[in-house]
Amino acid sequence: MAAFVEEARSLTRAMELLPARPVYKKRVDAVQELYSRIPDPPAGNEPLDECRSLAKCIALGFEDASEWLIIIARATKPAEKGSAADVAYGFLRQGGKLKAALNELEAATAGGRVPKIENFKK
Repeated sequence: MAAFVEEARSLTRAMELLPARPVYKKRVDAVQELYSRIPDPPAGNEPLDECRSLAKCIALGFEDASEWLIIIARATKPAEKGSAADVAYGFLRQGGKLKAALNELEAATAGGRVPKIENFKK
């Protein structure tokens, strides 16, 4: 879980720089690979089960955010209508939500408690 959190945190920092989609997608793939390595928790261990569930939401959130980069690229073309700044704000807002989810995941994992995930589930 620690490796997942570390890589995901690094990706939220990269999101602040509005990376190119191919670079971002590679990083998302790395986060998803680390998520896939998180073992299933023992039966009946609700805190770990919910932490893994939140980690899944985070991994999927990064994937969803990659769509914003497509929209940003379109909005920056002269022929397209729409404000690139408005679209970029949506991508950055998603990064902020993922950062908050990571903070909660890390705190719950360290404290052996169920994470408060109602704000982060899809």
